[in-house]
Amino acid sequence: MGWALIFLPQLPQGFHFDPGLDPAAHSGFLDALYVSLVNLTSLGYGDISPSASWLRILGPVETMFGLGLLSASISWLLSIYNAISRRDSLAHEVALAKEAEERLGEKLADADPELLETLLAGFSDQLIRSRRDIIHFPIVHYFRTEDEERALAGLLPFLGSLADEAAEEERPSSLRVRGEILRMALDDFASTLRTRLRMPGESTDEILRHYQSDHGPLRT
Repeated sequence: MGWALIFLPQLPQGFHFDPGLDPAAHSGFLDALYVSLVNLTSLGYGDISPSASWLRILGPVETMFGLGLLSASISWLLSIYNAISRRDSLAHEVALAKEAEERLGEKLADADPELLETLLAGFSDQLIRSRRDIIHFPIVHYFRTEDEERALAGLLPFLGSLADEAAEEERPSSLRVRGEILRMALDDFASTLRTRLRMPGESTDEILRHYQSDHGPLRT
């Protein structure tokens, strides 16, 4: 639209027209928009082409803008897909850990400390990545997962309980450190939801409850 406004005052005198076209009948805004779109998409029909030197330079410049816009749009869409995939992968892993705890009938915090330490390290790393994705691509929040029972929003309280249990005083020191790191990652995630997405709540638990109600089924 902006480029069309530049071309509009130059119609028809600044352009060559195909012999079958009446220049006087093709000097309105729609014709300027047509010229702009032809340049933007690099189609180059040739029925209306610039004759003034500066307009001949301006056309390829708009084409470069158009190609850049197309490339940026495709890259952005691919980045959004990757961000959603990372979020859903984290949710799936957390859901499997929760299901494993239920099937085994014992808490993961009571399992092998080294195994739990590895799990928590992986969860922390992926949660930090998901937080960065929200910062760079806030729109991912509005893409719901197909499997709502495994939505990250509904599984974060389980991650919080894992972090609290791992950080208990009787746990090995290395496991307690991992638990604290996961808890801080959850706090950072909640803080990002509040600042970037205007999620209500003062504490981490309040923010995550709103996240649950807004983006996933409530889990107990």
